[in-house]
Amino acid sequence: KSKRQGLPRSTASHAMASAPGSPPAVVATRSHWALAVDVEGWEPSASGWSTALAQLQPEERQRAERFRRPVDARRAVLGRLLSRHVAAEALGLESREQDKLQLARTPRGKPFVASPDPGRFNFNLSHHGRWVALAAHRTRRVGVDVMAYEMPRGARCVSEFFDALSSSFTDSEWAFIRGSAEPAALSLTHLRRFYRLWALKEAYIKALGDGIGFGLQRVAFSIHEIPGSDADVLSQPLRATMMLDGALNIEFDFTIQDIDPEHCIGIALERRVEASSAPPGAESSCEQERSADLPWHWGVVFANELLANTAEQACCASESPSSPHTAQS
Repeated sequence: KSKRQGLPRSTASHAMASAPGSPPAVVATRSHWALAVDVEGWEPSASGWSTALAQLQPEERQRAERFRRPVDARRAVLGRLLSRHVAAEALGLESREQDKLQLARTPRGKPFVASPDPGRFNFNLSHHGRWVALAAHRTRRVGVDVMAYEMPRGARCVSEFFDALSSSFTDSEWAFIRGSAEPAALSLTHLRRFYRLWALKEAYIKALGDGIGFGLQRVAFSIHEIPGSDADVLSQPLRATMMLDGALNIEFDFTIQDIDPEHCIGIALERRVEASSAPPGAESSCEQERSADLPWHWGVVFANELLANTAEQACCASESPSSPHTAQS
């Protein structure tokens, strides 16, 4: 996605649950998924890149090949591979059934599973800076947004950047962002506050699937900072509340957290459906409901492992007796 009005182009627990070099950490419950891939750690060879592209749908390959910058193409490919990996697991598709999985986008650009029937499974993807992140839930709408704490190209100072985006936040949000600092004293601390609120707004809009037509000043976020904590580095996820058109939101829960010292991630998760009104197939146990509440613990998936996993699945699918590729050979 492109960040609005000159924000850096985006082609999407405290730190991650896995340290670099360790096995991927995956959330314990399977009612939801929260996974991220480090783009900067993946520089595929020509054959590795071809292998990755071969696992995508034709329109996905074409989309990836249109990017001018290699890093943007890598973000797009890893995001799609991660989406396919999680969707297949959520829908219980075996390796030989991978060719049945088709992803598509709504007219406003939100990705979804087109086939097989996904039920209420919902996922969302974001990529910015060095991270590609995916959040998914079996029965609830979810939105995610990653932001790098960086000064956009072309902005000479924080104050100039804020002035250019003055219509993006409400007065109360700007008061939180700026604090009591004079324009010349605005720093990385204030930029962090800006991006955290931005990530929350984007996560909410993406959960709705409304796209860029949604008025940013319709929503006003308040982040519940912990007294005495270091606001520059979020050592634990912080909850946030949202006012929508002047009324307190009761439809979604929100958290903001740092993936690493240079990136934050915001999540919007639809609140659970009460058991009395839940449709067939929705979560039925209280334990499942509690386990899906925010905050989630994030796990790292390493790009080469993701590529190897999806390549193996694609190979099994092509070798299946029911595969159209086998039928044609």
